[in-house]
Amino acid sequence: MDRYLIRKNPRVEGDVQEEEKRQEVVDDSDVEQEEESPGPSSQPFTSTEGAAASHDASTLGDLSMNAQDGPKIPTLHKYPTRMFGVQQRSFCKGWMEPYPWLEYSVSQDAVFCFACRHFLGGGGHGFHREPTYTTSGFHNWRKATASFKGHHESMGHKFAMEAWTEFKLKAKSGSKITNMLDKGHSVLIQENRRYMMGVVESLRYTACQGIAQRGHIEDEDSANRGNFRELLSVIGKFDKTVQKKSDNNPSNAKYVHHDVQNEIINVMAEMIRKQLRDEVKDAEHFAILVDESKDISKKEQISVIVRYLNTESERVVEEFLHFTPADGLDANSLFASIKQTLSRCGIDLNCCVGQCYDGASVMSGCNNGVQELFRREVPQAVYIHCHAHRLNLVLVDCVHNVDAAAEFFETLQTLYKFFSGSVVHDLFLKKQRELSTAQRIELKRLSDTRWACQYDAICAVKRTLPAIIATLRDTVRDKNAKRRTEAKSVSSLMDEQFVLHLILFEDVFRTTKFMSDALQSPNFDLLTADDLAQSVITAISEKRTDDNWAAIRKQAGDMLLMELRRRFSIEANGVLAGLPALSPNHPSFLDKQVILPMARHYGVSEENLCAELHQVRRLLKRKEEQGCTINSNQEFLSLMRPYKDAFVDLYKLISISLTLPVTSASCERSFSCLRRLKSYLRNSSGDGRTSDLALLAINPLRARALDIDRIIDAFALNHNNRRIVLL
Repeated sequence: MDRYLIRKNPRVEGDVQEEEKRQEVVDDSDVEQEEESPGPSSQPFTSTEGAAASHDASTLGDLSMNAQDGPKIPTLHKYPTRMFGVQQRSFCKGWMEPYPWLEYSVSQDAVFCFACRHFLGGGGHGFHREPTYTTSGFHNWRKATASFKGHHESMGHKFAMEAWTEFKLKAKSGSKITNMLDKGHSVLIQENRRYMMGVVESLRYTACQGIAQRGHIEDEDSANRGNFRELLSVIGKFDKTVQKKSDNNPSNAKYVHHDVQNEIINVMAEMIRKQLRDEVKDAEHFAILVDESKDISKKEQISVIVRYLNTESERVVEEFLHFTPADGLDANSLFASIKQTLSRCGIDLNCCVGQCYDGASVMSGCNNGVQELFRREVPQAVYIHCHAHRLNLVLVDCVHNVDAAAEFFETLQTLYKFFSGSVVHDLFLKKQRELSTAQRIELKRLSDTRWACQYDAICAVKRTLPAIIATLRDTVRDKNAKRRTEAKSVSSLMDEQFVLHLILFEDVFRTTKFMSDALQSPNFDLLTADDLAQSVITAISEKRTDDNWAAIRKQAGDMLLMELRRRFSIEANGVLAGLPALSPNHPSFLDKQVILPMARHYGVSEENLCAELHQVRRLLKRKEEQGCTINSNQEFLSLMRPYKDAFVDLYKLISISLTLPVTSASCERSFSCLRRLKSYLRNSSGDGRTSDLALLAINPLRARALDIDRIIDAFALNHNNRRIVLL
């Protein structure tokens, strides 16, 4: 477009300015105001169409009638004058030198834009024809220079100038003007889409990285306009089209405003949600995981996650859908929010086979909790208490109800607080360097919500125990009386009993830590989780026979085992009791009586089940003779997949057994993302933007794989009041 911008002649420009000085207005209140352009909304057209669309201007005999005529530039000895305030002003012929697109009507004493009259018209090209320069004419000579400059830099005028220039270049070869305009339109669209690629990629990169996009002050002269604007500027250094559009486009046609950002981010997020919806539809069954947490702005956010069997990878996945602000924390409000989220994402509620929440009464209540309200609408959606929360409750009950354990962990917390002081902390690190060449170790703070993580705190104390004792000995002789007194108090707690408990609880929590870490995996199925719980129970039972357990065996050991057995019993739910019969390594594998309650719950008749079980045994026998063995539910599903049409009901039950949720740990991970996105400095972000950004940050691989042309197409179709043409 730069080749169409006409440089001003310094001599002529000086004459124009001199003429304007002679016509200086005394009273600005009497000056006529120029009509402002409402914005782009139309397209270029042929010369014949331009003549028909020009209305008043087309009837003037002293103006060009078509594109071939060229601008009319009459030469007069003296031009008509108009009163502006108390002075007279008139048209200055020198204006035509820097703005060759001007044509003057003697009869109307007004100027028009030749390019816009003949090459810019109504249609789908996205630009608006300014009536002042195409129909009524401009004659506010006092505002002439500023108005001409503004019109010259407008996007619609630039498009018309490009079309006019192409028309003149192609006129010699006899090309049709329609073809010229189509080519000009195509070039403009390509440039605009090239620029939008820079905008989209900047937003996509910052969203996937989970970093802030907007700056505190985003003015052009600001030192830091935010990551999004600065990244777009960097792209412009390597892409001249992006740089040109960013520098020359009007402020409302740069598409960097936060409202436009929200639209583009939402387009990408909705494209990912559509992928998830299609995958859930292909899976035919899904489970729902829900949890709520308060963000930095004190607003309760509900995280909704779906668990389903991906038919392409044949693996179970857990995918985040949406953050929904809670209208209330009662069961009815929470259930309504869950339904609203699923409906918005296009997921059929009736396909849900399981629901997993924490142990809060509002969620797990058997009379009026969310899980009960859910089951009233979808009876097959069995409720499963999050296994990670179960394990946490086991450890909490054990510690709080055994005096020795409670005192031990209180001592750990006291150690952490004392060694967090700057003087003591520096001395502690110094003692570590003196006693060991290993990497320094920091003491860990105890967590009130994740007791399985206390293992890290125990290990840190155990590994740095010599340095802790040495630090306390030196601090006892400190000059500071308060610090000296605290050191003496802490030293008195470091007795033989503390060391014994340190060793014993490190051993116990190592076992539970292994189970806690395993439960974080979204690929874990319910039967495997139950097997893991039983192995932990067995391991702790064997440890009780150790002589070192004699002192606390009757208290901590018995309490721990009792709680584990009570909370991790799959037989407590009649429906879930059928899961072992679908595991190839379980003694009850393919036992009809064990599977039957689960089959009935999910709408499988006993007659069909019997027939399919009989046939599948024969199939497995043939596979075994061919050397094929299966050892897990996942392998069983993969083996049955080619025969899914023959074993419809059995394949359905296997799929459901893998789809049933184990923990709501994925919700916790989504809250970790929320805390990164909505921080102290970013606490005013809107709910929709926050949810969409979280979806992109949690699914960076899906976000990066989105087709950028499809993103721009969707944005162009959804965006109202387009300032630049994209289609």
